[in-house]
Amino acid sequence: MATAGFALASSLCIAGSVFAAGYQVGQDSISGAGVAQAGGAAAATDASTIYTNPAGMIRLTERQFVGGGHALPPSLFGDSIDFTNGGTITNTGAAVTGGDGGEGAVGTVIPNLYAMWPVRDDLRVGIGINAPYGLAVDYEEDWVGRYNELGAAVLTVNVNPSVAYRVNERWSVGGGVSVMYSRARLTQVIDFGRALGGVSGTQDGSSAFSADDLGVGFNLGVLYELNANTRIGAQYRSGFDFHYKGDVDFTVPANARAGLDGNGQTRAFTDGGMRADFPIPETASVSIYHDVPNSKWAFMGDITWTRWEVFDHLVFVADEPQTSTNIIATFWDNTYRVSAGATFEWSPKLQLRGGLAFDDSPIKTLYRGSGVPDSDRVVTAVGGGYALRDNVTIDFAYQHIFFKTGRVINRVGTGSRHIGTFDNQADFLSLGVTWKF
Repeated sequence: MATAGFALASSLCIAGSVFAAGYQVGQDSISGAGVAQAGGAAAATDASTIYTNPAGMIRLTERQFVGGGHALPPSLFGDSIDFTNGGTITNTGAAVTGGDGGEGAVGTVIPNLYAMWPVRDDLRVGIGINAPYGLAVDYEEDWVGRYNELGAAVLTVNVNPSVAYRVNERWSVGGGVSVMYSRARLTQVIDFGRALGGVSGTQDGSSAFSADDLGVGFNLGVLYELNANTRIGAQYRSGFDFHYKGDVDFTVPANARAGLDGNGQTRAFTDGGMRADFPIPETASVSIYHDVPNSKWAFMGDITWTRWEVFDHLVFVADEPQTSTNIIATFWDNTYRVSAGATFEWSPKLQLRGGLAFDDSPIKTLYRGSGVPDSDRVVTAVGGGYALRDNVTIDFAYQHIFFKTGRVINRVGTGSRHIGTFDNQADFLSLGVTWKF
């Protein structure tokens, strides 16, 4: 299996999400979605603060449950992932035939669940369950980028028990432990025709890598209440590493298998075990929240830093009997996300929300692939909350994400070069309930 990893390593900028920077989902709160996640570390308006800043639980005086989801359907205004071929070629310069990949994005629902209990006036405990990283791409089998990526999916489930303590009337602190499960699957077409020195596209096979792992991290937060109307919050969330261990399965055409055997490569491209390391970056946020005195308005802002530089390469190790190690460079950059939002109390029952964010991409053009065709984006958001009863509120939000055109000049293991541009967009529809009990 000495060459088992080359096909995977040639394309695995894996990860799956093109709708937040890198492979970060960015949808951790229904109420936060309505303001483009602005003020997340300072707002503390419901139990979703467990994830954005656990210190904010101190502001919640009643037991509280928050549940909901963010639906990512095919874009309402065209293809979510829109690829235009710019001359994808083999290593000999011949054009690779095929289509544009179709829709590309996979519709999904991203859940959020949070629960919080006051223990005493100065102490709160809570637990959050969400999916902070992941999503998927799935292209048509005959598209021109099939040797780069056919499909990629990463699922994460994060469980985050937390505690908050009020130090004095202005300062509160909080922290928690994150236990995250992740499962990944990557599929791609392999150009055996070209790999064996023949004609590209005449002997296509495929590979599928599936693996999972469990990771542990932590988060810390602080909240400072400047006065009754203004508060400032900050949070740090640690990074950690997934050490995926799973299986790689190959489909090899009969003629290609005969060619490999004839070259003495009887173990090449045979099913077996494979391992890969995959990092989750650390993040830090600073937010401000301000209720305008004697008005129905509140304004908020946020800046979040993500240490994407930890994703500088991927390492794949094939198991025995013939161990091989493959390394692919990614060299992502650290990023900042800036957002601003506002809420307006339309009536005692209805609160309206809106927000705007700029989120820059960590990916350089040279390393952009079809697994994460990510680029800088602007997020627009509207939403609201409607009180059905004194203790039950329905929250809703809509986000549209505008992406900057992203150029692709990615080279794969057989020497083919995937060339073109991605013009992407996305829509999120969010709905949830807050229950105080």
